This record gives sequence, structure tokens and C-alpha cells, in this order.
Amino acid sequence: MQAERTEIIQSLEYVDETVCPCPLLVTEDFMRQRNIDLVVHGFADAADEQRQRKEFFEIAIRENKFSTSDIIAQIERCKDDAPVRNGINPKWFGASLAAATDKSPHIQYDPFPLNLRVSIDIHLRKAARRRTEALAVSREAAGSAIYDSVLSSFRAFSQEGEFHFDTSKHMLRDRFLHSCNLPENFDLAMLHTSDEPGLKDTMLLALMDNFRAFQREFDVFAREVACVKVASMADEPVNELYYQSFPCVRIIRPGDFSHPCSINIYVPLTKIEGTSSLFLESRPGSEDWHPIEGTYGFGKHFAGAVCNHWTPENNTNFTRVSFDFRIIPGHLFRALDCGSDKSGDAKDVYRQREGYYSRCVLDESTSSWIRDDDGPLNTPDSRCGFPWTARKEGR
Repeated sequence: MQAERTEIIQSLEYVDETVCPCPLLVTEDFMRQRNIDLVVHGFADAADEQRQRKEFFEIAIRENKFSTSDIIAQIERCKDDAPVRNGINPKWFGASLAAATDKSPHIQYDPFPLNLRVSIDIHLRKAARRRTEALAVSREAAGSAIYDSVLSSFRAFSQEGEFHFDTSKHMLRDRFLHSCNLPENFDLAMLHTSDEPGLKDTMLLALMDNFRAFQREFDVFAREVACVKVASMADEPVNELYYQSFPCVRIIRPGDFSHPCSINIYVPLTKIEGTSSLFLESRPGSEDWHPIEGTYGFGKHFAGAVCNHWTPENNTNFTRVSFDFRIIPGHLFRALDCGSDKSGDAKDVYRQREGYYSRCVLDESTSSWIRDDDGPLNTPDSRCGFPWTARKEGR
């Protein structure tokens, strides 16, 4: 990654020279030898800035040659104000990637072509900053010692991986089609070719009115497949898990783009490949972007709260339909204070209010995960995304 970033910087029009590797401590001799007029550095948060200023940049500050991320913010503001050219709005991540790949249905990665890497970095810098700010809220609320201990305990669950399941036993696609009022032989991958206008919205609104058949099937799948997989990742026995009561449904047609200790479970109902994929980094900050690829009967798990992920514009010739949901190990569910932002609003709205997660416990006599509430399943709300947001908006 270091060599790749050096190549990106060196390719910029106004860069005369790059130095890699460079010293951690910026000394007076280093600045003089390289004729450095300004040292620019960004920080994770205020505490990080205070520490690094004293440890690494004291000489540059004394020489009045130091600036923080203010310059980067100015560059990003210029990008936000940039005009639309050739139909490409620089604010649109998917559009920028489509332009950089000439709308190819596949994205070359490992490594990315240089022009594509530049397009990705420009947009994902903001996402990385937002993630850092969100995690800093929990860190500050819980205290660094507790936060670090909890994240250390979560490390075993944060490894990316995949699993497979028996589609004749867990009939997720069949129940999804039934709840969407579609025939059982309907090809979801060809949804975009339907002559019926607005079919995507129509089927999801039908799902909202008839969600129980799919939810019951999903609930069994979550406990019998996903929870079993998550529990198997633990360093020590786990006997309690919280899982999302209803998944977030994603329908990405051609041309569409779109709690620190939570594990994301991602399940396609159609094939997923090329630009219809979700791209992940394998660990926080690694930026080794790679796609999820597979078909119905395949699933992926990853630590979505701490690892960035993104979707390009779908330039394939098929629609991708998938769902995803979160699982949190029971001993970590309330291990961190959710914290609040400057307005006082809770950051983790998924945990703060009931109804988003269901709780299940391990029945050691049968080695099965049992929902601890034998009452009706939770009713989905706006936190599950569309179409549930439509109910909130009164549509």
C-alpha cells in the first residue's frame, strides 16, 4: 500500500518529488535538505493531534512550517464546488468510478489502476474521517482503557470470511418472492427488464405489507446459520448473541449506486460479481479493496462498523438483490456507552431503541440458538431502510 500511495502522489501534476520512506520525526536537517516550506499532517481526533504535535512536529511548528488538515479540507471544498463535466458529477462516487473504468462491468483490483485508485481515494477520505469520528465518540464516552479492551475482545470476530448454506432448507429467496407478491419462478437478476413501471418500489411496498413469511424464514436462518458461524469465530465460548430482527434489503439495478462490535452478514439472493459487488477492506485502514462475489447459497461476514466498504455503479447486465444484517456478541452488546454527538442525539440508534435486535441464547443440550422471546417477531421500522422509511414518511 505504501508503494502504491507513493506512485499516486508522484503522478500528480504539481508534485516534483516524493520521499518514501521518510523519517517519523521531522527534523530541522530533513526540512533544510529537502527545501521543505510547509509540513502538512492530518489527525484522527483532537487528542491524537495534541500528542503528535508534541512528539513529531515540534520543530516544524517552532519554525512556523506546520499546518494540519485545514488544507485538505479546503481541497475537498474545491472538489465539492467543481462543475459537472461530460455528465460526470465529481460528488457522485459511483459516477466517478464509472468514468475511471469506462463503465466496465468489472473492476480491476489488487492493485487498482492508478486513475481508479485516485478516484477512490478522493471520495473515501471523507468516509474514513466520518468512521474515525463516530468511533471516537464511543471511545471518549467509555474511556480509552475500556474501549481498547472491548475492541481487543472483538478482534476474534472481526476477521472477514464466508460461509455456505443449504437453499433447500433455508428457502430465503422463495419466501422473499412470496412476501414481495412475485411468482416463485421470477428471476430477480432480470428485475430491470420488466415492462412493469416502478416494479422495484411496488415489490418492496408489498414486502412491507406482507413481511412475516420472509421474516420467519430469515429468523431461522439467522439463528441456525449466521449465529452458529459467528459463535464459531470466538476465542472463548459464547452463549448469547443479538441479531438484527429484520435485514436491510438491497436492490441494485444496472446504473444504480448507491457499533464498533457488530459483525455484518451479507447474503445475495442473485449472483453477485464485477461492479454489482460490494467492495471491502480486510481490516480497518488497510484499504486493500476487494469484491464480494458469489451466488445464492453463499454468504459473507465482515466487521462493517470498523472496516470501510462501498459499492460502485452497477455496469453489469443484471440486477443484484441481496440482504444484510448485523450480529453482536452478547458480552459486547452493552460493553460500550453509545455516546452522543454535539447535539446530544444518541449515535447508535440501533441499540438505543428496542425492536431492531432480537436476542438468542445457546441451548447447550441441543447446541441450538433459541430466541429468548417466544412472542411475535419484532416489527421492522425505518432503521431497516426502504421500504420501512416510506412508512415513517407516511407514504
